[in-house]
Amino acid sequence: MCSIRLVVMRYAELHCHTNFSFLDGTAHPEEMVDRAVELGYEALAITDHDGFYGVSRFWQAAREVGLPVAYGVEIGFESEPEGPVDPVAAAEEWDRRRAAREKGAQGRLRRGRSVRAHGQKPTDLPETDHPVLIAGPPGRYRPLSYLVTKGQLRGEKSRPV
Repeated sequence: MCSIRLVVMRYAELHCHTNFSFLDGTAHPEEMVDRAVELGYEALAITDHDGFYGVSRFWQAAREVGLPVAYGVEIGFESEPEGPVDPVAAAEEWDRRRAAREKGAQGRLRRGRSVRAHGQKPTDLPETDHPVLIAGPPGRYRPLSYLVTKGQLRGEKSRPV
């Protein structure tokens, strides 16, 4: 007689975006928790772009179903140039890139998600890095929140502290 053994892998998603990450995430935090439970995830972390926008709703929904959570942020920032930088040329380049981003953002809003839906990245945006930073257990995200807030107070996305 043949015996079949079912092996269930433990899994926790540590990089996902809610609908608070404009043009990237589509689900509300509560929907993400429901889906994680449905899929049998051990835990879930939300890592929205440049902020903890959905964490209170996420925490409440996860608490109701007993799902362990972690909080994180995907920080977007422009890559630093190598070598010495001419301040005047850097300012002109920054203005050019900002204008390209604004023009590109308007076009993406008109086209909806068509560029992303086809797996292509817009070509009018500067090269960026997007590290995901996990804050640790709930209640321990104050240091990361401080850094994100400090970067946002500068008034420019993609230019963290």
